[in-house]
Amino acid sequence: MGLETTGPTANSWQTIVQANQFLTDFVHPLLGISPELSDGDEPYLIESAKEISRMWSFKGQPVEPLQPLAWPRKGVVIEGRTPGSDWYSRNFPHLDPCYEDFARFIHFESPGLSNTPVLLPEDLIPTEVLEAQAILAAFKVRNITLWQDNAFNASELKLDGVGTIKPANAVAAADAVFMRLAKWGSFKGASIVRPGGAR
Repeated sequence: MGLETTGPTANSWQTIVQANQFLTDFVHPLLGISPELSDGDEPYLIESAKEISRMWSFKGQPVEPLQPLAWPRKGVVIEGRTPGSDWYSRNFPHLDPCYEDFARFIHFESPGLSNTPVLLPEDLIPTEVLEAQAILAAFKVRNITLWQDNAFNASELKLDGVGTIKPANAVAAADAVFMRLAKWGSFKGASIVRPGGAR
């Protein structure tokens, strides 16, 4: 079966063309500059979506109970932001300080008029998830393993305009994926050994 991005048999969140729109401007010590995928790399993109779906526990619930991938999801709350401490004084300079405290309480605290949860649309895949899938696929194409791997995958790389880079550990590359997915869920795979200890 080929790459499918929609419907009950979807096995990827994006196409090669869509993944390359991000990878064109991406740079990583282990991947180099613009580590784009080729037309024949669809299996890597598919496996990356499956791997992320298996190894991460995301907010909300799958839109369809039997969908093969973790996304799309429903009930995903977008974390709200409260204004900075000087927001009221900047926007309402004549507001009495005691009213400022009261207004902050009413709008942003228990329960808060402006504190109602904002949900991610069910048909939207977060940009960070798409980026993580593209990066993971690029690692897979180059046979770089992120999970349960504490070995060197490359002794050094030469990047135009940057010079020679000697990666400390291939597993540290997982951070390029982890930092994008952390906002939306938590890793549930086996522990990963990185410089500084197991995670």
